[in-house]
Amino acid sequence: MKGLAATNDPTVAPPEEVRDQLERILASPDFILPDRTRGFLRFIVEETLDGRAKYLKAVTIAQCIFKRNASFDAQNDPCVRIAASHLRRALERYYLTGGEADPILISVPGGGYVPRFERRLVESSRHTQTGSQTSSNAVADTSEERATIPAKRETRLLSRIMLGALAILIAAVILAAIVEHNYFARATPPSGDRVTIIVVKPFEKIGDATIARDVLSGITDEIVVGLTKFKEIQVATGEMPYSQDKALPTFMLEGSVRLRDYDLRTTARLIRKQDGAVVWASDYTVGMAGKSMLNVEAAIGRSISAAVAAPFAARVGVPVRQVPRSL
Repeated sequence: MKGLAATNDPTVAPPEEVRDQLERILASPDFILPDRTRGFLRFIVEETLDGRAKYLKAVTIAQCIFKRNASFDAQNDPCVRIAASHLRRALERYYLTGGEADPILISVPGGGYVPRFERRLVESSRHTQTGSQTSSNAVADTSEERATIPAKRETRLLSRIMLGALAILIAAVILAAIVEHNYFARATPPSGDRVTIIVVKPFEKIGDATIARDVLSGITDEIVVGLTKFKEIQVATGEMPYSQDKALPTFMLEGSVRLRDYDLRTTARLIRKQDGAVVWASDYTVGMAGKSMLNVEAAIGRSISAAVAAPFAARVGVPVRQVPRSL
């Protein structure tokens, strides 16, 4: 098999260094992803290094990583797209935290699943710092030249600055009033094809272990709170959405909670009401020893709402926090 071709480009990372960087990322506590999505990253990196990047399509990844069959349809099953969105955000977060000084950058550009490998150039950073210092010196020189402006010109300049600041302040007040008005206007469901309704059903208890009803309600409420942060997701509770517009895409989010020893396991799935297809499902396990129940409910709710909202958030540009699957 033919892998990456050799090159003299100093910005291109060789395969052995890419593999070292991959292991460094996967071993870092700052790289927070479920095991299956971590396997997703390893798969696309190894396939690219081995020269099979052209085969990295949604259907290939779905069959190899998510165990889908040959009838996989990316339009109706967004598992690969959602996992790729989570992976891109996790890589960005890693390189802003534990991987800030790593020599190799691994990224997955949008619009595909082929990773990119780049080497960080120390000299480029030095040149950037030198350029910044030169710019600072230039600003200082300009300030010294301005000190020679006659007093009358300085007075006129100061007056213009004050008038400009006053105009900005007035515009800010007007904008704040408009934003406040629009906030209350958004309290009613917006119209349009891009609105998605998610009906959150109360989570149910499974098994014989005693789980307080407050815990089930707390997890459900945390999910509702998390989903309502996205303006293009309309959240409803109960059996039917509040909108009777059949053209709006509608999904049902339901789940269950099971307590075994000191582990609380929550399973959730998102069902498309149009045909009953399960478009997303996952489970989250929390070790209860030494943890506050309120914190556990909040962590599970954030994790589920972030995963469910990921494809919608990617569409409207709202960041989603990464929450570990096993807490």
